[in-house]
Amino acid sequence: MERTFNTLTAGPVALDLPAGSARVRVDRSVKTATVRLYTADSEGPSVDAINRATAGTLNGLSVTVPDVGGGRSGGVTIVNTGRGGSYSSVSFSGGGSVIVNGQVINGGGISSGITADVTIPPDTSLTFRSQSASLHVTGALASLTASSISGAIEAGVVGD
Repeated sequence: MERTFNTLTAGPVALDLPAGSARVRVDRSVKTATVRLYTADSEGPSVDAINRATAGTLNGLSVTVPDVGGGRSGGVTIVNTGRGGSYSSVSFSGGGSVIVNGQVINGGGISSGITADVTIPPDTSLTFRSQSASLHVTGALASLTASSISGAIEAGVVGD
């Protein structure tokens, strides 16, 4: 299942992705931003979240994916970093879901999670908000504002 959001004008990009992973690529051949959300699942919480995702294009592109686990009303996140850089994260939410490395486990089984592939032109600013999604940026961003409780954030070049 996949869904794509586009904008007709250049501008900043904002992505709210509660869980999963986001891969951002700066591409000199594009003039506007594109956000493609997808999951390997054909049904379940990840598909539902992608279907309920919203986008705004008033000033750039803003995409919001609703919580896959059905709402968090508190909880705890356990993060473990082992030798050699291995990383694992487990989140227990008040909504009864457990998230392990971006995959949601609930009473209905295991979700494969949501991936966001984002393509943006050079000199674009990015805002990323998450609870347990990771962010990986390839290319130079004008600026980056990012927050994630237990997801990794990797960006090589930000600013001049």
